[in-house]
Amino acid sequence: MEFIQSKVYPDLYLVKNPIYNRDSLHEAIKKMVIQKVNNEFTGNENKYKSKYEYSSSSPSGTDLYYCLSFYEYSKGWGTNPFGEAGTQHFIDHEEDPGGFSSELLEHYYEYRIAEFDIRFCENDTINCLGILRYFQNDEEIKTDTIINQCKKK
Repeated sequence: MEFIQSKVYPDLYLVKNPIYNRDSLHEAIKKMVIQKVNNEFTGNENKYKSKYEYSSSSPSGTDLYYCLSFYEYSKGWGTNPFGEAGTQHFIDHEEDPGGFSSELLEHYYEYRIAEFDIRFCENDTINCLGILRYFQNDEEIKTDTIINQCKKK
């Protein structure tokens, strides 16, 4: 099994020759997510915060966004112009929404294995929650909470 990081989307990983056992695959992804969070996110939280204001009369806010996506590596075939290049297309190429051919990651949701994201807790811009969601055939099948700094109500 090999994790291939996209050269154009640093938060996208393609899993080439994934382990057949789903539990083992999920455990390997979880281990990688924890490692990435410890190396990239922890201590660098401000890098992933963004402030916004919709208009001069609306209150400003702050978002936190850190995400990792895992898709099964696939090679395309044929001449169908919509979603036939395979997920390997996104190693070196950005999404292409138009023209004669169209290549969007959403064409490959059936290859999605897992997604991890960190967000602020509800009504809180200090503490965060990190959830790892696992998918099979475009259906969420399981979640793991990796970070939970939210206060219990």
